[in-house]
Amino acid sequence: MSNNSPIALGEDCLAVPAELVSSAARLQEHLISGGAASLMSLREVDYGSVVESFEFIGFRFGGNLVLIKSVLNSFAPSQLNQLERLSNFSKRRDPVGAAAVLHAMRGTCGTMGAQLLSTFAGELEHRLIHDDEESQLYLLADESLVDLLRELIVFSDKILKNMFDVSV
Repeated sequence: MSNNSPIALGEDCLAVPAELVSSAARLQEHLISGGAASLMSLREVDYGSVVESFEFIGFRFGGNLVLIKSVLNSFAPSQLNQLERLSNFSKRRDPVGAAAVLHAMRGTCGTMGAQLLSTFAGELEHRLIHDDEESQLYLLADESLVDLLRELIVFSDKILKNMFDVSV
């Protein structure tokens, strides 16, 4: 059994919340281009697709668990601050500023091992850079995308903190 299985994560993390799966499916609908989904199928979200394995994250940080725990203590607050910035750029209908925030989120979340969150941020960034203006404005106007990113931050943070035994 891998360390990112529900049992290894602890009794309080037995399943992906149905609301998150539903929200992820809504996001997938936004990211469909030309009839083909641009993201992996989100109908079967599991822990393995939300965060990377304990071993892989540990390797990325040179096995330094103290460093991982330290970074995890600031992970969610820093990403929630980024969401505030994203929301401000969205309200101003600024795709360049919003894409820059999503780029930063994609990198930080990827480094921390929050792979689903990193993928979503990267897909949204790509759309804000490459889509036509009407599609960009549609994405910026959809406040549910910020709400979904918030849910993913909180959920990913909970899984990662549980995985690395960081008190919540």
